[in-house]
Amino acid sequence: MLENLLAPAFLRPKVTEEDYKKLPMILQGVEAAARLSYMPTYVVDLNTQRFVYVSKNPLALTGGKHDDSDLGPCQFYADHIPEECLEFLMEVSQISYQFLAAQPLEDRCLFTLSYNLNLRATKADQPALIYHQCTPLALDREGNVWLSSRTFALPHTDKIHEAYLRKAGSPQRWYYNRQLRCIEPCAPLALDEKEVTVIRLASRGLSVEDTARLMRKSVDSVKKYRNSLYEKLGVSSMTEAIAYAQCHHLL
Repeated sequence: MLENLLAPAFLRPKVTEEDYKKLPMILQGVEAAARLSYMPTYVVDLNTQRFVYVSKNPLALTGGKHDDSDLGPCQFYADHIPEECLEFLMEVSQISYQFLAAQPLEDRCLFTLSYNLNLRATKADQPALIYHQCTPLALDREGNVWLSSRTFALPHTDKIHEAYLRKAGSPQRWYYNRQLRCIEPCAPLALDEKEVTVIRLASRGLSVEDTARLMRKSVDSVKKYRNSLYEKLGVSSMTEAIAYAQCHHLL
């Protein structure tokens, strides 16, 4: 049952010894990216169903220990994720890998799956919710996902059981329709020039008044831009808007 947390059995990769000789070089790139972002990062080998890379701070958001990575991803998820979220994760994993298998081979590593997950907190001060992202890192010769790179982050909303797919370089997005158990397209999401400027200035800690001065707009106009931005992104504050835009690569 736990193996359903990864790719379906019929999409399990076929990996050779020659492929594994490339693994150290691949993981060097992952480690460099993890150092720059300081984002908890790990890589799952879908052939062996084991962790092949775990960054120094990988499980800080889960309250787990670095040694927990020895359990393997399936058991790790089972230990840290409540039953209702575990079922959701199984569904999303199975459907999303089937979705990827239907994409052109050259596009498969361009997709990123993202969703919020509830966690079994081990300490009172540990967050009970994380933002989880997964993207293919390497494929086998048949185009099945061999390595999956995954990250944890603090969430930008409190919504759970919602999963989205995006493709690098494209405004198109897809979402997991849990009722129909399928991936469906949703409206492309993009910010206009004024909305991007508002977010960038707000991320510098500037007030509405300072933003209006730099944009050469009235305070009321800036407030209007902000409210329009909140509605478009489904958030209620500029802090949430900044986090959402960064997580969804809208800037």
